Amino acid sequence: DRVIKMIDDTFQEVAKQGFEQSQIDALIHQFEISIKHQDENFGLKAILGVIYSWIHDTDPVDGLQVTKYLERFNKEIKTNPRLLQDTVEKYFLKNNHKLIATMNIDEEY
Repeated sequence: DRVIKMIDDTFQEVAKQGFEQSQIDALIHQFEISIKHQDENFGLKAILGVIYSWIHDTDPVDGLQVTKYLERFNKEIKTNPRLLQDTVEKYFLKNNHKLIATMNIDEEY
């Protein structure tokens, strides 16, 4: 119960106060760099992007067009500075559907 309360309190705080703009900018910059610099896992990441789109019944090639979504995000967050806060409210605070999974240790395993 304490963990659930801590998570809920964190979501409440984020919805109220938001994130520091410098943190958002740093994450976007890091993501942009990761797109441009191809490492040894580039092929695997590309395939996972395609598979993700495919299993969610969208165009598999769409999963490769990361830049398009990054540009859209940048435009939306400039238009609505509360975009991330609104998203937290919509999906975590005002969403009545949630699953709480408890894991217990099996001493005999």
